[in-house]
Amino acid sequence: MTVWRRSAHSSLLLVAALGLILAAGCSPAQDKPFDRTLSVTGTGSAQVAPDLAVASIGVHVQDPDAGRAVEESNTRSNAVIAAIRSLGVEEKDLQTTNFSIFAQEQFERDGTPTGKFVYVTDNTVTVTVRDLGQLGEVLDGAIQAGANSIFGVSYTVEDQTAALAEARGKALADAKARAEQAGAATFP
Repeated sequence: MTVWRRSAHSSLLLVAALGLILAAGCSPAQDKPFDRTLSVTGTGSAQVAPDLAVASIGVHVQDPDAGRAVEESNTRSNAVIAAIRSLGVEEKDLQTTNFSIFAQEQFERDGTPTGKFVYVTDNTVTVTVRDLGQLGEVLDGAIQAGANSIFGVSYTVEDQTAALAEARGKALADAKARAEQAGAATFP
């Protein structure tokens, strides 16, 4: 019991001492003013026309034999890449971004497994088209050569330096205007 009383008594003294220290620290010094802080956020944007298109073009193959599925996928993918290159797309603008193979179990109409599998392969190439007027021709050429999936086309700008600088400048000007307006209203 004695240990508990000392502990409780010490804790009470510690709490009281901390309360006095905090109270003393919270009272403002008469000769030092408080620092005032104002945080603002500015926004800015820049509009630019895209000069690049990026498309993911793929070959999807299913076959009961895994070796044949891979072979057909490779043959068709090579034909797609050759067709795209024949349209003037450079090697640096072609990149294989996915190759996968997996076994897909087959089922009867009632949902009963058949014990048979089909091997599914996907081979995807990402293509950067630098001449936007050629995009339709590149996609059509890929499909004619054996591509059977296009996962989307996105547009971008190759050199974003000027647009980013413009957007940052607008964001800084916006932040400055907001700070001046808030400062005039808050701190007369």
